[in-house]
Amino acid sequence: MMAQMLVERHGYAVRQACDLLGLPPSSYYYRSQAVEDQRLEVDLKLVAGQHPTYGTRRLMHQLRRKPYGYRVNRKCIQRLARRFDLLRPVKRRTTRTTDSQHPYPRYENLVKNLDNRLSQPGLGL
Repeated sequence: MMAQMLVERHGYAVRQACDLLGLPPSSYYYRSQAVEDQRLEVDLKLVAGQHPTYGTRRLMHQLRRKPYGYRVNRKCIQRLARRFDLLRPVKRRTTRTTDSQHPYPRYENLVKNLDNRLSQPGLGL
């Protein structure tokens, strides 16, 4: 913050101001993400409240649009949504493989009453 004041008000070069304060030049360009994260949390809760059926992909796209304009990826949104319990349960698709309500005749199980001679020891099969 001090380096920023020296550069903006007194016209120092960034490197000179940082050398004077004993700081690396990267500290001049560093922006804390804590304030932006707090705004993102508030906006995420707002968007998730407006669209309760949205998952992390749709929430991410909403937060990237105007008026929000965040530059966030899906993993960041997923981590925050998990922290605030905003995640939707995943709908698993199931495929029905058996249709018992067909008009065709059912055949009896011919293997059901077979003798288990093949599984006995000593037959050599």
